[in-house]
Amino acid sequence: MANSPDKIGTKYKFTFLQCTKCSQPFITCTEYSDNPEHYKDPTYGQPKTLYPTSEKTISSEVPTYIKTVLEESIRCYNNKAFIASVIMCVKALDYVCKDYKIEEGSLENKLKKMKEQEIIDQNLYDWADRLRVTENDFVHKNITFGAIDAQYMINFTYTVIDYVFTYRKKFEQFKQKRLT
Repeated sequence: MANSPDKIGTKYKFTFLQCTKCSQPFITCTEYSDNPEHYKDPTYGQPKTLYPTSEKTISSEVPTYIKTVLEESIRCYNNKAFIASVIMCVKALDYVCKDYKIEEGSLENKLKKMKEQEIIDQNLYDWADRLRVTENDFVHKNITFGAIDAQYMINFTYTVIDYVFTYRKKFEQFKQKRLT
C-alpha cells in the first residue's frame, strides 16, 4: 500500500486480477483510511475497478448541454456528492423534456407528457414512477439520497437519454428508409 500525498492517513491497495469469464486483466483499487468518518460511507473499503473503465459512453447524438449535465452527475457521484448527483440527473431529464418542447409543469408531469407523445415508452415511465422522480422531493420532503439512490437515478437518466437520442432516432430512421 502506498501513502497518498494529498490524503494523509489514506492508503490504497491496488490489485491485479484476471477475469474468470474472458481471461482479460483488470485492476482494482481499494481505499483505506485512518479517519473513522470514512467508515460511515457505504462505499468505504469497496474495490473500484480502474481498468478497464466501466464508464458508459454517451452518444454523440445527445445534445451537448444534456451530455454535460449527465457527465457532471457522474462526476458528483464519483466524488460521493450523491444528492448533487441526483439533482443533476433531474436537471438532465428536465433538459430532455425541454428538447422536445415540453416545458410546463413538474418533471413528473413532463415525463407523463413524454409517454403520452410516445417519446418514452411505458417501461421508462413506470421506472420513473417507481423512482418517484420529482423535483418537489428536494424542496418539500426531508429526503437524503445515498450511493444506491444516486446510482439508480444515474442509470435511469442514462437509459432515458440513450432511448430518446439513440434508440428512438435510429428506429425512426429505419422506419423512414423502409417506407422509401
